[in-house]
Amino acid sequence: MTPQIANPGGILDPSEVIGRDVLIARLWRVLERRSIYLTAERRMGKTSIVRDKMGKETPAGIKLVYLDASKAATPLEFVEKLLNESSEHLDWGNKAKFSLLTVGKMLSGLELKAGVAVKLPTDLGSHWKNLLESLLRDLSAHPHRIVLAFDELPLMLDKIKHSTENSKRLCINP
Repeated sequence: MTPQIANPGGILDPSEVIGRDVLIARLWRVLERRSIYLTAERRMGKTSIVRDKMGKETPAGIKLVYLDASKAATPLEFVEKLLNESSEHLDWGNKAKFSLLTVGKMLSGLELKAGVAVKLPTDLGSHWKNLLESLLRDLSAHPHRIVLAFDELPLMLDKIKHSTENSKRLCINP
């Protein structure tokens, strides 16, 4: 038996996430019927469970889209990151391509980076909501069940709150 070496903050191979199989099986059973909000103190293994174990060993008929939401500071960045993380599950040749690119054409500043990533314009206003709804609608049409896993969502919401507060302060006339 090989000894386990501590890997704080590192990405683990699914075989290195040990002692969680019963919990992971239970989480998949719960996800058959409803959503899960997984919370615990820092460094307890939440990300390892979701990203490293569940994300790499999904049951038949299920695809997991993992997104570290902490990297987004605006709602638009969140949609952009979700679009890029989930794009492999979209049928770009049919419905998703039409709906996402049609919305993009209506908005100035859409950039497609090397056919892989999408960079959305920064002046979307409330249009990010329409794009998010379109993306979620397209994901729900996938032949497999798509499970969205948002890691560090409270950090993203805090960033959005603070960036909104800061932009309001900058716009106030003295």
